[in-house]
Amino acid sequence: MLMDALDGTTPHYVRCIKPNDLKEAFTFDPRRTVQQLRACGVLETIRISAAGFPSRWTYEEFFSRYRLLLRGLRGQEHAGASCRQALPGLIPDPDQYCFGKTKVFFRAGQVALLERLRAERLRVAAVIAQSRVRGWLARIRHSRIRRATVTVQRYCRGAAARRLALTLRYTKAALVIQKTHRMVVVRQMFLTLRQAAVTIQAFTRGTSARFRYRLLVAERAAVLLQARVRAWLARRTYRRVRAAVVFTQCCARRRAARRALMKLKTEARSVEKFRELNKGMEVKLMQLQLRADQEAREAAALKETLHAERQAASAELEALRATVQKLGSQKREKPRPCTVTSEKEAEERRRAEEKAAQEILQLTQELQVLQREKDGFDKEREDLSTRLLEQEKAQEECVHRAVTQETAALRTELDEERRKYQGLLREFTRLEQRYDNLREMSLLTERTAGHRRTDSTCSLSSEPPSPTLLSPQFPGPLSPFRSASPDPEEFRRVGVAPPSARGAGTPMDQLMETTDVARDVKMKGEDLAHAYDAVRVANKFLESQLRDQCAQREEELEALRGQLGRAIAASCPAEQQQELLEAREQECVRLRRELKELRNTVSLRRLVPQGVNPETSSCPSRATPATVSGLLECRKGDDAKLLKNLITDLRADGALPLPPGLPASVLFLCVRQADCSGDQTHARALCAAAVTAVKAALKKHSSDVDMTALWLKNACLLHDLLTQHSPKQSLNSGEVVPLASDLGDSMRALSDLRIQAYQQLLSVAERRLQNIIVPALLESENITGLSGSAGKPGPSRKRAGSDPRAAAVGGDARTMSAVLRELGALHAALSRQDLPPALMEQAFSQLSYLISASAFNSLLLRKDMCCWSRGMQIRYNVSLLEEWLRGRGLQAGGAAAALEHLIQAVQLLQAGKKSDRDAQALVQSCTALSSQQIVKILTLYTPQSDLEERVSLNFIRTVQGHLKGRSEGPTPQLLMDVRRVFPVTFPYSPPAVLHAEQLVIPESLRISFLRRV
Repeated sequence: MLMDALDGTTPHYVRCIKPNDLKEAFTFDPRRTVQQLRACGVLETIRISAAGFPSRWTYEEFFSRYRLLLRGLRGQEHAGASCRQALPGLIPDPDQYCFGKTKVFFRAGQVALLERLRAERLRVAAVIAQSRVRGWLARIRHSRIRRATVTVQRYCRGAAARRLALTLRYTKAALVIQKTHRMVVVRQMFLTLRQAAVTIQAFTRGTSARFRYRLLVAERAAVLLQARVRAWLARRTYRRVRAAVVFTQCCARRRAARRALMKLKTEARSVEKFRELNKGMEVKLMQLQLRADQEAREAAALKETLHAERQAASAELEALRATVQKLGSQKREKPRPCTVTSEKEAEERRRAEEKAAQEILQLTQELQVLQREKDGFDKEREDLSTRLLEQEKAQEECVHRAVTQETAALRTELDEERRKYQGLLREFTRLEQRYDNLREMSLLTERTAGHRRTDSTCSLSSEPPSPTLLSPQFPGPLSPFRSASPDPEEFRRVGVAPPSARGAGTPMDQLMETTDVARDVKMKGEDLAHAYDAVRVANKFLESQLRDQCAQREEELEALRGQLGRAIAASCPAEQQQELLEAREQECVRLRRELKELRNTVSLRRLVPQGVNPETSSCPSRATPATVSGLLECRKGDDAKLLKNLITDLRADGALPLPPGLPASVLFLCVRQADCSGDQTHARALCAAAVTAVKAALKKHSSDVDMTALWLKNACLLHDLLTQHSPKQSLNSGEVVPLASDLGDSMRALSDLRIQAYQQLLSVAERRLQNIIVPALLESENITGLSGSAGKPGPSRKRAGSDPRAAAVGGDARTMSAVLRELGALHAALSRQDLPPALMEQAFSQLSYLISASAFNSLLLRKDMCCWSRGMQIRYNVSLLEEWLRGRGLQAGGAAAALEHLIQAVQLLQAGKKSDRDAQALVQSCTALSSQQIVKILTLYTPQSDLEERVSLNFIRTVQGHLKGRSEGPTPQLLMDVRRVFPVTFPYSPPAVLHAEQLVIPESLRISFLRRV
């Protein structure tokens, strides 16, 4: 082998190297081998060869080998000139080669570079030749197929046309035969039926005439009897009603007098407080007014003095002028006296003139001094007025800024309280559902296992139900003294399912499967009792926590109200102070009303049994309202049938075609008819039973988006209708007749029901989106060929076939089209029920936050997703979602802002990451991301191709230096909270006045037993 290799090459020298001194097989001594190579001069020869030009080509050989790379060829005879001309373009560094007389010399590695360029040029040329040949072959094949297709089509169309003509001819003949035969058959049948109908009508009309005659006779006798009985009943009812009205008016007037007295006392206290707060400002205003009056009086006195001086000077001047004129006239009339007399007169006249001139000059100077003093006073007054205005304006701005900040803080705290309350309501619903499941299991266990000892859960049958179920028996508000120290055994929760559903005798295995409870044969009554006690303790703890928060919120509101009042009283004038006080008072009243609703909701869940009868209650009923038409009357015995047909048994195929809010409208008209007829107990019972039925319907359709949206719409509409017809709202509007019944408990239950339906709707949408968010936004490639997946395997860390769900669904189930399809289904369900746009914006804002948080957290946990190409794919997917939101007008409610974290993270992947300017721009653009998140994404950045560069450690340190100047609030978290739930606010829009004539009730609802009034 060695000799063959030596014969096949042209070596310069041959050296024999021993692997070891003992010449043993499979033994290699590196140190001894290096000594032999150094002794033989091989290492020195290699060093000399590497320092020089080891590769040497003649110009003809180089031209023959690399003529593909040479530009501007001159032929074989000018090979040297061609090489000298083309080599600078192929090898930019002139130190890597050298031209000789007959050869060109290359340093180590340059021949390999030329070989790679030559191979690339050959590959490109082969590809071009292949494309031309394949295009020619494809055009030939296409022309042949087209000619054959046209021929086949021509023959097929001719056969089809002939077949159609034959079919039309046969069809026409058959129609003529059929119509003739059918005409004969139908005419014979018509003649027979007409004869039979005439005979039957004759006998029927005779019978009906005799029956009507007997009815008229009986009706006349009944009318006479009814007239006598009704007259007696009317007289007795009138006497009773008159006595009740007199007593009711007495109680109502006494209560109104007490309320008026309390209102007058409150106003007197508020006026006294207002006077005390304004005492300092009134004193200051009086001082300023006295100072201004004093300055005005001084200015008026100075003006009068100046005017008097001016008049005196002008009078004296006129007198001197008259004297001068008189003397002149006397001089002209009298003859010239002697010289001595004339000189004396001239001297006296000169002295008088000088004296007059001096007096005039003195008066002029005094006038100028007074004028300057007046100008100074005017300027000082203007400066004082300007300073006062500036000071008042600054104080107004300061107070307005303080009030705005306090209002924003109050709104933020109120949103946080609302979020906490809705979270507690969600937890309470879950515990209530769990308790129902445990109770049903215990009942079914007792039924199947025979007689056992009485469990703690069995006492529920003897306890009073929840206020949601039997609130009509407790029309008045609960006593605060009883709710302050409740008995633990009195607050048992009752489920939202109707009694028929609770008592269903299903098998034990089926019940465990439907309730998702693990089957445990050893779970007996004691275990169920412990589980129930744990649920009850958790409910009581949540209620006490919510009650403490409400009390703390009330104290904070009182303190803030006092601070605002003091700040406004110390800085604003009287009129502005009054306006600001009124505005703040209205705001505080609104906040107090919301807190009162929260507190009433808590107290509603702590209802205890009271032995109070609505008819004998100490709280007198209100006066009977005026008669209202356009209502629906439901008798007491038909309540269960109405709720069953309208709510409980309503299926999706029959509910979706209904107009939005039809069940709520029907229920409200029935409740209002019961209220107008004076049966307030029936009205409260019907309203409470409707709330219970809607809860059961929500539980039944817990995974159906359309049905959940339908009951959300009905709960919102029923709540708005009851709010519109409440006494307080009716007084403000003046056009709506208020309800006489106290439906405050039902309205609070409806408010909780709205929140429950909204949360259930979001939970259904989140379950559908949870498994497709990350594959759709991060892994789907809508921009094909960007990530280079054709040349190498994809970046997914999962093995093929590791996810059975991925193999079960189609390829479109994990793309953005699937996400948009789910969002579109939810939007269609909400739009079909005509829900308010503000509520839809809140729902899609929550879902956008879920999508953004899930994708962002997955991006932070997957290193293979942090690259430039994947960032382009993610940004394109997010832009599809943004375009979908803008197309439906949902971007203004916070849905687009919820995607900001994911958008800035993708921008961070696409931005430049080299210089300090790039680091500064990156920090300025990523305002929604925290410092930890920015550094984490830069650390995870992994290039997917040779064109991308890895982020250097110096650049990350530079970014950290720029991030030190950031002012971040509490300790930021690396991952976003996916389970964060934004509080929902239901907008109140007064619906139009509802009448029974406006409703189109289909026959499929089976509620024709309702009577229009």
